Amino acid sequence: MGIDISFKMSLSSSLYFMRGICIVLMIMGHVIGFNQEHGMRQIYKSDLGFLGWFHDFILTFHIPIFLIVSGIAFATFSKKKLSYKEFLVSKFKKLVIPLICWSSAYFIFQSLYKGEHFSIIDIVKSVIFPYEIFWFLHALIFATFLSFLCEKYFGSIRPYLIISVVLFLACFFLDSAFKVYFYWNIFYAIGVFLSPVLSFLSLRAKASSPLPLFLVLLLSVVTMLVLKQSISIYDVNAIDIVRLVNGSIGFLLIFILLNVEGNHVNLSNSAKKFKDSTLDCFVYLGKMSMIIYLFHGYFTRTTAIIMTKALGLPSVDLYFAVVTAMGVAGPILLYEMMQSKSKIFVHITGGSK
Repeated sequence: MGIDISFKMSLSSSLYFMRGICIVLMIMGHVIGFNQEHGMRQIYKSDLGFLGWFHDFILTFHIPIFLIVSGIAFATFSKKKLSYKEFLVSKFKKLVIPLICWSSAYFIFQSLYKGEHFSIIDIVKSVIFPYEIFWFLHALIFATFLSFLCEKYFGSIRPYLIISVVLFLACFFLDSAFKVYFYWNIFYAIGVFLSPVLSFLSLRAKASSPLPLFLVLLLSVVTMLVLKQSISIYDVNAIDIVRLVNGSIGFLLIFILLNVEGNHVNLSNSAKKFKDSTLDCFVYLGKMSMIIYLFHGYFTRTTAIIMTKALGLPSVDLYFAVVTAMGVAGPILLYEMMQSKSKIFVHITGGSK
């Protein structure tokens, strides 16, 4: 199914918007913490009530959506006749260099903060083996290379989809070390699979009448909430299955909302301006998502230290708002300050927004 230029432009904005949403949710999740050994849950020695519930809910869909978006971008916007050399050089610049530079830097930062001794070998291991947040780059590199190799060798995406399903099933029986690659690759594959039908889904969303559309969206949200409530996030197999469902539903939910015609809802001029500015804001955050991903940990950790030193233990709401805001704004300010002054900095952060 062909995709016209106007839809491609609209799709590009939609994908950046979703990246923007997901990167903010990721930072919120990191600030809150997975359990009482991480983040605010550790500092406040509490599960944090609604914030804890919110973390556990977004855990079921935000990273899957990020990878689905990446798969769609690969299938829709990547050049189809790249040579192996051109592809390898491109991905080395955009993904491998940031992994090498910033995984090692973050490992050193964390080790110094915790007062732990480390060696050169430890730094090398932090790059080769997924270290903390950098498991995501490992997963993305694997999915990107596998999808390209399948398309290049077989001339079709179908073998990639079949292989992805096999790897997904295999990860439930193999050592957990394979999970970073085999499990998370399925979401990238879902994106590749969905890309040819997005134009059709967009047209259907625009043509749908308000009531059926509202019911579909309501059912989607209810399904995601019920699935979240039905499992414990510490039940690894259960959360893995729920991510598969909630990630797919979450992507389609946002995509449909972004493609609904404005005449379904009558908005005032001020409401339209607010809507447009909100969309533009998250599109920008999506374009900056790699920068935010690479550097948010430095800013959230430093802000947390300063706040607790200066204010003792501030209110939960104040801590969450300030640390999250710095996790988003800090990396952007750093990039805007450095991009015109250092070409090296631009290259080691992926070369573009």
